[in-house]
Amino acid sequence: MQQRMSCIVEAANGVGKTVSVLLPSTLFAIENGMKLLYFTRTKAQLFEVLDELRRIRKKIPFKMSFLLGRRDLCVYKELKAADEADYKVFHDACRELRKWNLCPFYKDEGCNIAIDEKALCRPVILVEVCKTKRVCPYEVLRSEVAKSDVLVTLFPYVLNPLIRKYFFRNLTVDPSRTILVLDEAHNIPRLVLENLSDSVSLRTLERGMTEAGRMGYKSVEAFLRKLAEKMVRDGKVVVERGGEEVVIDICKYIEPLASEAGYKDLGSLVEDLLLFGEELRNYKASKGQLPLSYLHRIGAFLHFALRTSKNRDYAHLLCVDYGEEGGVKARLEVFMLSGAGYLRNVLSSVYSSIFVSGTILSMEHFSTQMGLASYVSCEVEDPYRKEQLLVLTITNVSTKFDSRSDEMYDLIGRIIVEAASSSPANIGAFFPSYDVLSSVLEKVSRYSLPKELIVEERGQKSHEVKEMIQKFKATSERGGALLLGVMGGKVSEGVNFAGNAMNTVIVVGFPADRPSERLKLLYERNKEVLGELAKDATYVIPAAQKAVQTAGRAIRSLLDRKAVLFLDGRYCSKDVVAYFPKWLKRRMIAIRYAENSVARLLKDFFGYVEDSS
Repeated sequence: MQQRMSCIVEAANGVGKTVSVLLPSTLFAIENGMKLLYFTRTKAQLFEVLDELRRIRKKIPFKMSFLLGRRDLCVYKELKAADEADYKVFHDACRELRKWNLCPFYKDEGCNIAIDEKALCRPVILVEVCKTKRVCPYEVLRSEVAKSDVLVTLFPYVLNPLIRKYFFRNLTVDPSRTILVLDEAHNIPRLVLENLSDSVSLRTLERGMTEAGRMGYKSVEAFLRKLAEKMVRDGKVVVERGGEEVVIDICKYIEPLASEAGYKDLGSLVEDLLLFGEELRNYKASKGQLPLSYLHRIGAFLHFALRTSKNRDYAHLLCVDYGEEGGVKARLEVFMLSGAGYLRNVLSSVYSSIFVSGTILSMEHFSTQMGLASYVSCEVEDPYRKEQLLVLTITNVSTKFDSRSDEMYDLIGRIIVEAASSSPANIGAFFPSYDVLSSVLEKVSRYSLPKELIVEERGQKSHEVKEMIQKFKATSERGGALLLGVMGGKVSEGVNFAGNAMNTVIVVGFPADRPSERLKLLYERNKEVLGELAKDATYVIPAAQKAVQTAGRAIRSLLDRKAVLFLDGRYCSKDVVAYFPKWLKRRMIAIRYAENSVARLLKDFFGYVEDSS
């Protein structure tokens, strides 16, 4: 920090990365009159950082606060009822409510009310206090941002250009006087692309069509109907060919439809969508209704598509899949191919930046994706004793697409049941997709399980996932449970399972992304920047990171005693293992599964009694 450099820290789980970075960076910021901004991927991680800061504050006095999104903190029931709306529609509606003074929790004069210090670092308490005082929790926190020495918030506040702009304006401090800490930093390359991209779904088009029909906007209604019909037709063709997406030029895709609806050019169409959307919002607000407008949302998206049509940093896609009832679900997407330029501008504007993760895997690859010209790296040796960790790779299992069969799913199911019977308490098995999970679940359910079965389901809401995790952890004291989840999901990342909360972790399959047009485009872009590393950067490293992150969920302290099973022969490949951290790589034992082989190894491992001397 004294040298104003970026620092990349990689260390194994459980060694205390968070507090080791928080303490010196907090001290440095306070002593030099700066502001420390700590970014996390999930709310669960944010709460953990707040806990660490509260402990530090017992020794060192400083002001701290946190900031979540408006949608996370909203206490206005009528607006929360529209929570399933596109998040950009939600934010537009929130802005209009404030503009028209229709939100009972928003005060024109501001929300500078007296809030107990405890509430400023405990989200649940803050929301309840604000409900009672009839003020907006977000506005209360926003007013505290400038007063804080240390602020903990989420990645969009630095990765989303528009959100970042208003965020730094509220800080009332020049970015050059801020220190950034980015936790679980291996997620940033993927998340920055998501934050710089945009999409509009068939459902949004249908809602916009309904709005246009009700307001009598005939030309817009005709265009949206034609577009929705075309997306369904083309989507069926893509799915029938075994694909999930196809590269298009959105402007050329919609131009004939706009012409048929009576528009001379796309600019006129976008202008109408934005104008009619604004009219609709104003009309609803004047009637005391929620000022939602899907027309405006569609107009803003198409304007973005127009601006990026000739920009080689972006790709336009038609993305499709089948819904639960068999119908085609389609969306148009403008996808960013490289976030390095944006990140370079962000990071060059701040005093110093620190990236923290247990799964950077390749410093060269990561620093290039971050747009870092120079940096200091810190790779911490793991402190685990040999007898603390058992790491097995089962070589005669694979979830490769050409290996997937009824017999393979049955084999995976038998191994999971055998491991569950041989682990002292809780065990978790994580899959590359919900489809594979579902196929294996059918096999597992046929066996007599010695533990309660808990399954992560597709589309679960945050509060449902939280309740499921609490239930799972509670079973560790009464015989344990078997949890089935998905790699890269809400359970496999961002949740800690210390002690008996999870004794054994099973990583089922190598979670490589399916071949797609998007991946081809990313590969071509990576080739320009990374050369020979492009293939690994596109296909191998992201999958290896998911697997390692999943494996590390249960290893949370130097006292933990854990077993990790990798169920896929690809984990023996040098191309994959090359990107594994040392704490895993040097402990991996490859075996071919035979009946009771896993049970014997696990029982021997967990039956080990350490010599206290």
